[in-house]
Amino acid sequence: MPTTFPKKVDGGKDRVTGSYFEAFDHVPWNNDLVAELAELLVEQERLGADGTPDLLCVGFSQPDKAGHAYGPDSHEVMDMVVRTDRLLEEFFQFLDRRIGLKNCVIVLTADHGIPSMPEHIHARNPHIPAGRINGAELLATCEAALNGKFGPLAEGRWLLRDDASFLILPGALKEKNVAASAVQEAVREALLTVDYVQAAYTRDQLERGAVNDERGRQMLLSFNRARSGDVFYQVKPYYFSRQTGSNHGTPYNYDTHVPLLWFGAGVKPAVHPERVGVSDLAPTLSRLLGLPAPPQSTGSVLF
Repeated sequence: MPTTFPKKVDGGKDRVTGSYFEAFDHVPWNNDLVAELAELLVEQERLGADGTPDLLCVGFSQPDKAGHAYGPDSHEVMDMVVRTDRLLEEFFQFLDRRIGLKNCVIVLTADHGIPSMPEHIHARNPHIPAGRINGAELLATCEAALNGKFGPLAEGRWLLRDDASFLILPGALKEKNVAASAVQEAVREALLTVDYVQAAYTRDQLERGAVNDERGRQMLLSFNRARSGDVFYQVKPYYFSRQTGSNHGTPYNYDTHVPLLWFGAGVKPAVHPERVGVSDLAPTLSRLLGLPAPPQSTGSVLF
């Protein structure tokens, strides 16, 4: 899809192909199809027709698609938000006619927030630090540091970059006969010399829980011993790894602050200023439904 108006939803082809559906995935009408499917499910599965609790989960993903492609300050996102608001109104009216909202509990939330694009930030104030990082240059910086410390490899390279982490290639460790922990620390030190890198952590640190700052504790929540990389880095606010649109995945407020709205049976009007998380949704909803919380639930009952 082009980034400027007018937009022609054809995927660049004169016939319907896979590229058409990819283009259609960035327009608001995709949400309409999801709402139609949700209404059909309510009718065909007779949700809410008896005393047994029913759970319907609906994901309207088009605001996410538009936010990634065009940024949260775009006309596309503004249009998407207005259309989504109207769509939800119509869906709630359907539920009221079919089941009665007095018999429903409705929860609205999101998986993440999203920051303004660096180009938009600089248009408003060119002095605010923001930008798009070059992953190849970042990899080259780390490779150069390793070559300087342990000597160049006979062939191949030391690292593989995977988004915000680096994996150390086993062949490099074998050739140089060096400990993985030593290579991890050298990469971490190299990363911390880069202007837009806020923090960096090694696998060794995370496995031992040897982090004493908030960023490190947040990184621990995303660390998986079996699957994660060997060195992790966190960029400073408003620096993106992707070269177009906007992104997420940082611990900053613009990424982690999402709506968590409750309405319906058993929900009393109140203001809750305490910090909560989307992990609190499952145990709270279970309590309202009179059900035990899921066995792997880690959240708290909100009210």
